Amino acid sequence: MLDIQDSRQNQIRDPGGAGVSAVTGADVYSATKLLLASFILAALVFPTVVRSDGFPGSPIPPDAAAPTPEELFRLFANHTEDWGRGSGKYWDPDGTWRAVNISENSVGSGTWYVTTASRVCYEGSWYWNQDFDVANSGSKKICTRFRRDAKGMMWSTTKGLNGPWYPFSFESFEYGNLIARSYADTAAPIARVQQ
Repeated sequence: MLDIQDSRQNQIRDPGGAGVSAVTGADVYSATKLLLASFILAALVFPTVVRSDGFPGSPIPPDAAAPTPEELFRLFANHTEDWGRGSGKYWDPDGTWRAVNISENSVGSGTWYVTTASRVCYEGSWYWNQDFDVANSGSKKICTRFRRDAKGMMWSTTKGLNGPWYPFSFESFEYGNLIARSYADTAAPIARVQQ
């Protein structure tokens, strides 16, 4: 059995012949303490927001109230959610939406509406060419709840009233249909495959 106390017996030789001390229990203990201290320091410097109910994300301020359905409709209707480089989603006032993702050569379409509980819901599918055919995501429905706090900050969640809630910004929304051309250009090859 190896005697841990004898440092000469606890040396490992590298190919060059220099002695390298073996790792002792004290070294492991010190490294563990250092690692634990690093995690604690990181938690203090970069705190992760975890609500008291265990959900990640920010808690919604207690003074937040639901915007009216009419206000939400005005914020979305006839606006393009700009994703950059010609991609985005257009919320048509007639209740339809269209989206295009240039980098994936895909288009989406469906319907959208605002509920009396101040939720914006949309339902539809994405389409793209795959193996000489058209693939689609299948119809999916997503509803987002909205609240505005006393400072005017909008909050949203796709979960229940308990959240988690996240800040929502309309900075990427622009008036009008800004994706009409990129949608048509991307949809045309997909439509040709369907014929």
